[in-house]
Amino acid sequence: MPITFAFSCFALFGLLLLVPAVPVCVALLLGKRKRPALAVVCVPAGMIVMSILLTLLVFAGAELHSRIMSARPAHLFQVTFGFQPPSDTCVLEAYHESIMDYATTLMKFRTSQDVMDRIASRNFTRTDKATFVQECGGDEHNLPARVWSWFLPAAEETDRFYVAEPFDESFARTKAVLSYNEKTQVAYFHWAGVD
Repeated sequence: MPITFAFSCFALFGLLLLVPAVPVCVALLLGKRKRPALAVVCVPAGMIVMSILLTLLVFAGAELHSRIMSARPAHLFQVTFGFQPPSDTCVLEAYHESIMDYATTLMKFRTSQDVMDRIASRNFTRTDKATFVQECGGDEHNLPARVWSWFLPAAEETDRFYVAEPFDESFARTKAVLSYNEKTQVAYFHWAGVD
């Protein structure tokens, strides 16, 4: 992620400044000049501390964002597909995770054929079951077991499969898969993006 790279550079620059600052600080302290000695050391030390704190703040913000999005499935549906879920659409399960340069969203929802066609019209193309299973299988070790417990049966319970690549233009590499059971009207959606 570019911002954490900037924080790392800022910390490295602080470390480079700290190397010559320590002997200067010692010389100033030996000359009984406390204030200039503290000023010489505090600037690079402050740069290092600030870069660490800002990086932790970015991580905490990403975790908070993931929890909020997972807790508000209707909002996650709207953000993902670009429209509010209609009254005949119910999001049954939702999970979102974003960590630095990676994000993923999984959803299980019940919806009508019309809404499904509207979602599929967003650069999705029809595919087969094998492609759907292949695209979903790689992330099972990165996500909580509770998520895979409701998502993994997707291939067995659905009869229409879609894939979209790219799905979200804000990531360098992004792919989404979607499946739908025409009888139960239950859909499964999985998206992952990596910079």
